[in-house]
Amino acid sequence: DKEDGPVYKFYQAIRDYGDDFMDIITRLQDITLFAPSNAAWDEEGVKHILQDKKRFKEILNLHYVREKLPLDKIKQKSLNQMPLDGKGFYGVPTAASWKSLYFNVVEGSNGSQMVTVEGGGVNATVITANIAATNGIIHIIDRVLGIPYTTVLDKLRTDPMLK
Repeated sequence: DKEDGPVYKFYQAIRDYGDDFMDIITRLQDITLFAPSNAAWDEEGVKHILQDKKRFKEILNLHYVREKLPLDKIKQKSLNQMPLDGKGFYGVPTAASWKSLYFNVVEGSNGSQMVTVEGGGVNATVITANIAATNGIIHIIDRVLGIPYTTVLDKLRTDPMLK
C-alpha cells in the first residue's frame, strides 16, 4: 500500500470502491491474484468503470482465481494444452460469474517465454511474477482485465491468441 509501489493504484481502487473485496482475498487460501500495474490504471476507459460499483466488483473478481498458480505451473499447463497447431489454451475459472482466465505462452525471438492472460476480452502480459504472499501468489499484469479499450483491428493485430 505504499504510494510508490508497483500496484498502488490497484490497492487504492480496491480500498475506495471494492467494498468487501479486500476481506475476501485476505480470508481465502491458495489464491492467485493478477494485479494490474499502476500504468494499467492510466488507460482511457478504466477510470469511468470505478463509478459503477456492480461492474467494478465483477472486474475485480476477474483478477483472482482460487488456486495457487506459480508462473512455472501456468507455463507447464499451457504448453501441455498445445495441440499440433500450437493454439491450445489453459483456462482457470475466476470468482466472476461464468468467467475464466486463459493463459498462453508466447515464445520470444531470443528464446524467452512470455505469459499472457486473457480475461473478459482483454489480453494482458505478466510483467512481474511469483510475488509470494501468506495465502497465495501475486502476478503483476500490464492491463486491467475485463475493460476492453482497443479497436477490433488493434485486438487482431496484438492479441497472440488470435494470431
